[in-house]
Amino acid sequence: MSQQRTESNCPRKSIQKLSRQPARKLSAIVIDDDKRSFESLEGREAFIELNVIDSYVAAQNLLLQYRQSFSRRGGDLFLVDIDFAKSRLPNNLEWGSYGDLKPFGPLLALPFLGREVCTFVPYSSYWNDETIYKNGFVLIATSLILAASEQRAIRLNDVRREIDESEGECSFGSTVGYALSDALAKYRSVLAKPARIQLLDIARTKRQLEAVVERIKSSGEVLSIPLQDENGILSIDFAYPPFHLESIELTSLFADLFNFSLSNDLSIFRRIIEILDTWVPSSLELGGYRLPEAAQKLLDITEGLSDDFDEPLSFDKALETIMQGSPLLQEHAVKRIAMLFAWIKAWCEDCFAEVEAFHSDVESERTSLINRVHTTLALDKKDAAILYKRLLAGKGGKEVSTKLWRTPFKLHGTYEGVNDAYQLDKDEPSALTTIERFMCIQYAKEVLFWDGQKVPYPRWMIE
Repeated sequence: MSQQRTESNCPRKSIQKLSRQPARKLSAIVIDDDKRSFESLEGREAFIELNVIDSYVAAQNLLLQYRQSFSRRGGDLFLVDIDFAKSRLPNNLEWGSYGDLKPFGPLLALPFLGREVCTFVPYSSYWNDETIYKNGFVLIATSLILAASEQRAIRLNDVRREIDESEGECSFGSTVGYALSDALAKYRSVLAKPARIQLLDIARTKRQLEAVVERIKSSGEVLSIPLQDENGILSIDFAYPPFHLESIELTSLFADLFNFSLSNDLSIFRRIIEILDTWVPSSLELGGYRLPEAAQKLLDITEGLSDDFDEPLSFDKALETIMQGSPLLQEHAVKRIAMLFAWIKAWCEDCFAEVEAFHSDVESERTSLINRVHTTLALDKKDAAILYKRLLAGKGGKEVSTKLWRTPFKLHGTYEGVNDAYQLDKDEPSALTTIERFMCIQYAKEVLFWDGQKVPYPRWMIE
């Protein structure tokens, strides 16, 4: 007969807020060996992080600098010249072209293609040179840059067409300053593509910016870079697959419209507000970081970890308490994220129980994942299965819902019945959104101390 034992929980931090993703400036990688080109960039560092590569040695130094720091390697905006004839190089090198051209500019961009969302702007007149058009090294390097920026395979026969299509957006003979403005416009156009990007809290940012305009009108407030209010820096937040989240300073993303000089010109603010207004319909509103914080607080209450209550509350009562203090949040959104966090905790506890059982000679009875979830959510044991599916399913738990925040956790065709649709009991890809995966991983790391290294995350968290 096996002995019953008490399973140890996975580690957990004391109650605290999940850390907010810090807003950052856009990073521009400028590749050009003509130092006179950079005169037009003076004064723009307040809006854009500028990394100038004017030689192959400069590219090496920047690469080593990234590797020696905790910052993520890569650029958001790539401004690329082709010819590096001004570089000091041995005279006996072969460049595969006629004349004095040394067309290795695009090669210097390749080590910095580290971000999934980036844009590429060529601004050299040499892009139209026949020797460049026929240079396989240039075309291959350019195809890799284009593949990274467009997130699709680019064949060599298509590279020239892609460059030709860019000609209407960028004058190849223009300065790097104009190219930077073109790159910002292209980056914003990428953000407006819902197939690749999930915009977040754009309506919230729009309200913040409108409040800034009202303050300018009433008091002539002196503005500073980056724009911020009592809630922090005004930013544009977005998520992209598989589980990444970015937060870009609003003044950086719209630096070209500000003409790289923050002023009280209300026409500029109105133009930005108009753009944000077009983004609002495709934006998912989370209330900043209120949603994951509300979900975490709900679980603290159901598990008896909240100092505000002497004993644990049922899920419904805990939810009622949370919603009273969160008028901007949607009830099913809080339910859903709390359920996801409960599943993460269940998997974490199960992993620790498995490790403990491996090192113990005492047999034990393992608790199922769904029972762990029911316990975390403080669902009445007698009716737990019914109460669980009613949290998100439609018609009182009788059908899988298609409404926002109520869709199934499992992919279509992989579940049997309503209850199973809202379970994450299998190590397989899920139907969770990009931002949901991000919140799950953040909760695992910051609250449960589970980094996914020694014990990998289940596939539903990352695929």
